[in-house]
Amino acid sequence: MEAEELLYKKAKDFDVLVPAVVELIKQERFVIKHGKLVEVKDSGLSPLMPWLFIPVADGRRCRRWSGIYFEMYGMISRNCFNCWKVVCRPKTLKELLKIRLVQKTLGLNAKCGLERRPASTHKGLYAAFWYAPLGGGVEVARKLHKRIEREVHKELGFQTPVVLKRACTEMEERIGPSDQWVFPKVQHNVEDYLDEVFEIAEPLSVLPEFLKVHILKEWIEYAWENRDSTVKECFRDAGRELGLVPTSTYEEGSATKPEQPAVSIEGVKGSGRPDFQGLSDYL
Repeated sequence: MEAEELLYKKAKDFDVLVPAVVELIKQERFVIKHGKLVEVKDSGLSPLMPWLFIPVADGRRCRRWSGIYFEMYGMISRNCFNCWKVVCRPKTLKELLKIRLVQKTLGLNAKCGLERRPASTHKGLYAAFWYAPLGGGVEVARKLHKRIEREVHKELGFQTPVVLKRACTEMEERIGPSDQWVFPKVQHNVEDYLDEVFEIAEPLSVLPEFLKVHILKEWIEYAWENRDSTVKECFRDAGRELGLVPTSTYEEGSATKPEQPAVSIEGVKGSGRPDFQGLSDYL
């Protein structure tokens, strides 16, 4: 009887995997295949994402560490303890576009875009991130911070704070400030177990041109919706393009000019792709 009780206790202690897996399987995100949990619903790159990236392969596995280990198990990965990022928050669309150019010029692992996460929207409409080398430690991250701070202040002025933070905002919102985190040594075994079981693709965020164009358009619309005054400064025809113009009417006696002749399309052929002139600097 004692052995049976011990068997149950051990089974209960080690059953860390399946309860969360049931939900993942219900969501049709994973299947059990060849002794592993294989991702079948790869989220890939979504047109709903608000970020433009400067992709650099650096060993981060955020879809695994944040999307599975933290979201499903409430576990801050050992890798997240070693994740440092430099953050600044442009206050306007005009500043965001300047930061995009800074990130492209530096060519470091970075992203910038719209702040739509519930945990962070109170901090501002826009955000920009630079990622320190994973595992480089806080001193390497501080050197990166100084470099980025100089570049940001050069473009946006000294009134724009540039901070160095650890891991994800969502983790601090749920667990508490990162300087108070304690890593339980037993978690090494749990993570090794999860690393072995989960098979998750981690694509480099190389965005196709058409998706970059869409994201830029979303930035402008978001800025307009949030009454960012620099939209008109950056894009003089934004109001017209966003449909904020009087509707033409053609009733008898109206002041509207008669309808123009239809454009002939016979024998007309385009170049095969849009002309991105004027956008290419930001793509």
